[in-house]
Amino acid sequence: MKRELSFKNFYIHAGNEVAYLAAQKVIENPGEIFNPFYVYGDTGMGKTHLLRAIHFGLAQKFTVLFFTAKEFEKHVDEGKKVDTPIIIDDIHILSPKYQRVIAEIIDTSLANNRQTCFSGNAAPRDMENIDAILLSRLEGGLVCDIQPPKEDVLSDMIRKKSEESGITLPDDVVVELARVCNGSVRTAEGMLNRLKAHSSLGDVSFDISLIRSVLKEFYPKGVYTPVSSLVQEFKKDATEVLQDVPKKLNIRDEYKEKIQLWEVKGFDMSSLKTLLDGDITVLKRRYDDFIKKVKRLTALQKELHSLDTSNFPDEMLKIESMLFSPKHVDEVEKLVAHIKRGVVEEEPEPVEIKHVEVVKEKPIETKEPGEREEPSEAFKTFIIGDNNKNAYTIYQKQILKSLGKKLNPFIIFGKKGTGKTCFLNAINKDLASQDKTVDFFDLAKENEIRKACEAKRADVLILDNFTHIFSVSEDQRKKIFKLILNYIKKDKAVFIGSEVIPGDESLSEEEKIIFEIGLEVEFTAPDSNVAGQHIMSKLGSEKAIKIIRRGLPKFESFYEIDDFLDSFKSPATMDVVPLGFPGEGSEETHNGMTAELTGDEESKMQIGGQQRRLMVTREDRYIFTDIIDELIEENY
Repeated sequence: MKRELSFKNFYIHAGNEVAYLAAQKVIENPGEIFNPFYVYGDTGMGKTHLLRAIHFGLAQKFTVLFFTAKEFEKHVDEGKKVDTPIIIDDIHILSPKYQRVIAEIIDTSLANNRQTCFSGNAAPRDMENIDAILLSRLEGGLVCDIQPPKEDVLSDMIRKKSEESGITLPDDVVVELARVCNGSVRTAEGMLNRLKAHSSLGDVSFDISLIRSVLKEFYPKGVYTPVSSLVQEFKKDATEVLQDVPKKLNIRDEYKEKIQLWEVKGFDMSSLKTLLDGDITVLKRRYDDFIKKVKRLTALQKELHSLDTSNFPDEMLKIESMLFSPKHVDEVEKLVAHIKRGVVEEEPEPVEIKHVEVVKEKPIETKEPGEREEPSEAFKTFIIGDNNKNAYTIYQKQILKSLGKKLNPFIIFGKKGTGKTCFLNAINKDLASQDKTVDFFDLAKENEIRKACEAKRADVLILDNFTHIFSVSEDQRKKIFKLILNYIKKDKAVFIGSEVIPGDESLSEEEKIIFEIGLEVEFTAPDSNVAGQHIMSKLGSEKAIKIIRRGLPKFESFYEIDDFLDSFKSPATMDVVPLGFPGEGSEETHNGMTAELTGDEESKMQIGGQQRRLMVTREDRYIFTDIIDELIEENY
């Protein structure tokens, strides 16, 4: 499963051709020419891939050391020597102390005809705080830069890689992706991975509008204006667009220019572009119809802006996905009308709370091999909403069909309290019900980390609170990453829950591979529908509906929902039953009434060296109850 970074899958273009040819010479004549070899360029240009390919080629002949900058620093700190060819990635982040060591290694390597290769983010002379001796050594070898591929070249690469992934993309979508990734091959691959995961959710036809919705976080600021600020974007109406078109153009070129201007604004113009070479009267009629629909969308957007849509998250999600597609204006109009009817009701309707269902979608009539007709018992009480629907669907439709062989590891990330742990627990139960042996470790607990380091391989590995791995000892971290890689190599499924996806700077090359070959899906904050179902599961229908009708605030986590419910609990005022502890009879009284304890005074008391919490029973008296640590706070 480890991705091979060699020249077989290195995409060659004009921007990296010189570096590629030089790398070939390095492999053919190691240590004799181009020594040292230094390559530089922006992030995502393929520097690491090139160095890995050199390492792969040289390793066929002799032992070669490959280090990231951090790995090299550790190697030096441990007093280990370097007596083989060496390759170091990202030397620009090394401190001067280690730069001087590299200069000495280069001198020794030149004397012994041993090859040295390095990469950085800038030319040696432009690197910040570079050691003067290292600068002279690097410039004494061959220095190559890698430039981003041109848009047409990148488009060709995206088209080929999408075909390899089984995704069919229209030409205008390919061009859009090439434009957005700004020359970064890594970004292009990341976008294609996202589209591949999205396509697994069903029969998806990718167009510009859908691309901008699915990949919105890839768009640089200013390239694609979010829908929420569409009113400002629409301040330029059709007449202003027409004024931007040069008057000297012939009528067909004039329409072509108009279409391009609307496309830059973010609209789906694919249907009109197909008419550019056809009958001009048809083109004019269709364009006029387009303008009318845009004006209707503008009016609808302004109308929405004046409404409180907080209780209509599903409708707003649909509307936002269609606001740049005039052909869907009728659907948008119906949804806006539905929202208006809901807003003007004297008493807002409660969020529809059905029996906790896992899937809102219609049952699938045709069942593929490995795909279930209905959710398993393990997911019966797991609440599905827009915050987690993608992860659940991918698990049911893709992960289970080829458990461990594809989309491995499956990484769930999101803020605390968004339901990651609950989802992983459901997966654990689901797979166990299928006679799979599962090792589940919570890395937030020290004893669980020790168990993970000593684990024998089961069928499935689940690691929760993965972020904590970066605060354990170096030895434990290595053991856990080795455990993950062993599972992946054996085609055994790995599931990871984490608050964040670690950045490249915090990972070694071996560790990066885990996140490059897997699939990452985010859990976001629970929406109002999910919050309503959660409240229902806690309180029952009668109490829940009363609370929901009062209006729900926006929640960032399930913890916030529970805190919100706690605010509805009535404070207890009742007599205290003395239990014979010292000082119980010495409380101050006023007018014959016992003084009320403050929150801090009643919250905790020390008894026999153990902390116990003061609880109130239905019999209106205080008792002390032992509480297991694990039960104090629910895991989500």
